[in-house]
Amino acid sequence: MGVQAQGFVREGTRVVALQTGAGDIAADAFVLACGPRAPALATALGLRLPIEPIKGYSITVPFRAGVHRPRASVTDLARKTVFAPLGGRLRVAAMAEVGATGLSVAPARVQAMVDAVAQTYPGLCALDDPVVWAGLRPATPTSVPIVGRWRNSNVYLNLGHGALGLTLAAGSAAALSQQMSQQMLRPH
Repeated sequence: MGVQAQGFVREGTRVVALQTGAGDIAADAFVLACGPRAPALATALGLRLPIEPIKGYSITVPFRAGVHRPRASVTDLARKTVFAPLGGRLRVAAMAEVGATGLSVAPARVQAMVDAVAQTYPGLCALDDPVVWAGLRPATPTSVPIVGRWRNSNVYLNLGHGALGLTLAAGSAAALSQQMSQQMLRPH
């Protein structure tokens, strides 16, 4: 925890360790599941991954006291905006930029989301101090994630889930761990 992956140590065609800033970590198998950093790290293996970061934005604003609050998420397709109640707050997710790499959020983007709340739910939220967030979602061009063994190696891939990363994470991890267990038990 708290260290950055930098590369791999190989013995022939087999990866034997992950190189980190805190030293090498040896293992029998490796899973490449490092979000938008995956393509850069994969080049150390000679692997080109068709993954681009998609930068998504959101704000979170508190509900005003005594107002009737939505109880379910609402997607406004015309605005391409999702309004999701989270306890005493409303999360507003909107907009995405393909290929963006930084996490800064332009004030115009924040204002567009604030305006969407004001227009869709007038008076529902205090809009003067939104909590702003941006995140990078690694996605393949087809939006189909890459999950499985890389060639005939001891390296496995679990990446490219895009906007559905959290939605698909548990299922992808379960499927991949099952595949890894079956392959690790086979005699070499």
